[in-house]
Amino acid sequence: MVYGALGSDTGGSIRMPASLCGIAGLKPTYGRVPRTGVLDLCWSCDHVGPMTRRTADCAHMLNAIAGHDPLDIASSTRPVPDFAADLDKGVDGLRIGVPEHYFFDPDIVDPEVAAAANTAIELLANNGAEIVSVPMDWVSNGRSINMIITLAEATSVHEKLLAEHADDYTPAVRSRIQSALAMPAVDYVRAQRARQAFSVAMAEATKHVDVIATPTVPVRTHTIAECTPAPGEAIAEKGAEIPLFTSIFDVTGEPSLSVMCGFDSSNMPSE
Repeated sequence: MVYGALGSDTGGSIRMPASLCGIAGLKPTYGRVPRTGVLDLCWSCDHVGPMTRRTADCAHMLNAIAGHDPLDIASSTRPVPDFAADLDKGVDGLRIGVPEHYFFDPDIVDPEVAAAANTAIELLANNGAEIVSVPMDWVSNGRSINMIITLAEATSVHEKLLAEHADDYTPAVRSRIQSALAMPAVDYVRAQRARQAFSVAMAEATKHVDVIATPTVPVRTHTIAECTPAPGEAIAEKGAEIPLFTSIFDVTGEPSLSVMCGFDSSNMPSE
């Protein structure tokens, strides 16, 4: 309906809807875009970025919104390059890492999703990219790290609002945030320590490639009716698998882009 919009991404909320709607969604590097004016959910994982019809439009929007803002102490002070400068450069010589573990596990990923991603990778290879297999047998830990940190920080952010305006929250959101009140503080500390080790492992695993390529979400796009909980069914039971991949890069803070890879057998978008 619009040429571009902004999203906030803590576990995948830019890239997941982009994938399921067949558009481009970019989660920039943590701090690249200030979060000024955004209500925190998880201050150490929250990212702001563009959602557009085309990847090129993400680059143009990022040119407009990136930069330091003293009102956000986490925003980067590094100079802002022209993100649209190399859009026509092509992929010749680009080293693309493809994870050996998790992201293409047939027990997790729908075959049609994996096929669409592999077709896109083959297309990149046919246009000059070098495909490199990357072992990552530890990478599945990223989702649990993200969940613990997000719940703990979200509860801290919303504690006062919940105490004063609990009825303004939907029951599902309220229960998710309040669930972390029983979380021991040591779990949050352990998750932050695990996050540091996880980020180091990611940097080490990918140091010989320029980018890595994975499916955005492990499941095919469902209709709204298919995603609507039945009476008495918890919302969390529907779609809990969707952030399995996206949340990993909220843990590391690395940039992550969801791009269109075609349509599945039901003519639904696949990324």
